[in-house]
Amino acid sequence: WPCTAMDKVTESFQNIRLGGKTETSRGILKLNQNGLGWRTAAGGKKTVPAGDIEHAEWIQTLGSQCQLKLKTKGNTAITFDGFHPSDKDRIKSVFTDKYDVAITNSKLATRGWNFGEASIQGPTMTFRVDGDVAFELPLADVSQAQAPSKNEVTLEFHQPDLNPEDICLMEMRMFMPCDPEEDAKQTAAARFHRTVLKKADIITSGRGIIRMPQMPMLTPRGKYDIELYTSYFKMHGHRYDYKINYDTITRLTYLIKPDERYVLFIISLDPPIRQGHTSYPHLLFQFPINDELVVDDVALPADAETKYPGLENPMTGATHEVMRDAFRAITKMKLTKVGSFRRYAFPRPRADGSRMLRVCTSQKIFAFPCDSLAC
Repeated sequence: WPCTAMDKVTESFQNIRLGGKTETSRGILKLNQNGLGWRTAAGGKKTVPAGDIEHAEWIQTLGSQCQLKLKTKGNTAITFDGFHPSDKDRIKSVFTDKYDVAITNSKLATRGWNFGEASIQGPTMTFRVDGDVAFELPLADVSQAQAPSKNEVTLEFHQPDLNPEDICLMEMRMFMPCDPEEDAKQTAAARFHRTVLKKADIITSGRGIIRMPQMPMLTPRGKYDIELYTSYFKMHGHRYDYKINYDTITRLTYLIKPDERYVLFIISLDPPIRQGHTSYPHLLFQFPINDELVVDDVALPADAETKYPGLENPMTGATHEVMRDAFRAITKMKLTKVGSFRRYAFPRPRADGSRMLRVCTSQKIFAFPCDSLAC
């Protein structure tokens, strides 16, 4: 909020919405010599220092609604919606006198075409139709990018917490024609896919805290390289890559299968990850109980003993224990595991009551009683 008690608010506008996929509330936009400040009654806020504004555009949107679009340092686009056409002169005066930034008029593509030109500049993808901007997409919102064929790219997006009546963009598919004889790694779709992966920070860029290669998974099936960072972890597979924030993890579960040959480690997610039309609310890892893993390049910070208790360099032991301990240390989450129950059968009790078998048609279903949901 750029306004202090000593600053005079030059202009104020009511019922303004911050553009983007995660903010739907309307608030107050205030302008003064230090920059712009936007705030909602619920506490949402956004500030733009005057020195960061490099370019400004005034865009006519729906009906009599107008949009103020700012390009800031780093080529980041910020938009404010809900202005009346008569607001332009007031805003233009502040930008010219206080910020030394001219406001240019722009228009959106309204032809209704679904084909055009996609370009990526900085952290933003722009789609133009006949030279006019149809939409812009912050690549930070992309959670996954796939190239299922030589001429197609699929983008999936992080899902914010929304009300039931809200609408949110979940997936976008882009078709890019190519020569059938062209090398699959050199097509326009392949180049676009690589650029999105880099700009959206889906593939590994920089060093994580710990990396565990080729972890076996049952859902989604395959082997994935797992790399844990401070606020998220990444999964890199043969065809799919994921970047998953820790705040989407609802539970960590650790179970020994009845045959005592395998161990299950389950990461529950809300919202789930997706592969096409299939959602995966649970990441299910299965490890042979005697499988060993040595991770000798753990990047421990200076305050690791207090910040990540249980994490050490090197991490050695059974693979399932290394993964369990790494996730517990970094996410600070409790572990759900089987309880200390005894199983009774007439005429004498048996010691193991940690699981029960239930046969349902041709499927075997095992129930694992727990002391609590987070033991």
